[in-house]
Amino acid sequence: MKISVPYFSQYLDVADLNIAPRACGFAVLKMLLHFYQKDSPDIAALFKKAVAEGGYNQNGLAHDYSVALLKSYGLKASRVEGLPQNDFSLISADLENGRPVIVSVEKKVLEQKRFHQVLLVGQEERAGVWGFWYHEPESLSKEEGVGPYRFVSQETFSLFWRGMAILAEEDSLKQ
Repeated sequence: MKISVPYFSQYLDVADLNIAPRACGFAVLKMLLHFYQKDSPDIAALFKKAVAEGGYNQNGLAHDYSVALLKSYGLKASRVEGLPQNDFSLISADLENGRPVIVSVEKKVLEQKRFHQVLLVGQEERAGVWGFWYHEPESLSKEEGVGPYRFVSQETFSLFWRGMAILAEEDSLKQ
């Protein structure tokens, strides 16, 4: 099952080459806001706002800032951390209910680990392997399977997932 979520690339949708390499979390937030039909500024403007407000520093985009930003757009949002690497029940429940989930993963770049965010947009068994569909904001292509709608097995996902998720949904009290 795949959730129909608009795709944004931190490289293709950000003209400022100083911001683009650091904009994965903002591209993911933009995808989520568009999914919930929230009118939001472009990715570079979200980045600049976060820097000005202390939501982005040398460690990257603060998870609490992301939650606060989503709430400012009328969404009910929360962050969970310390989830076991092989317990996908929380994120699977949101996906089953048609809600994309922001997750933090580790990437290796030039022999260094760095943190990265992607948006989970579905889950299913594919060729006998259970896994997740995700939007990779770091892509230079908007072709399905390259940037949007990549598939990763749960086994591989668990190796790189940091046990963190940001959950969001429409706030029924604000509708």
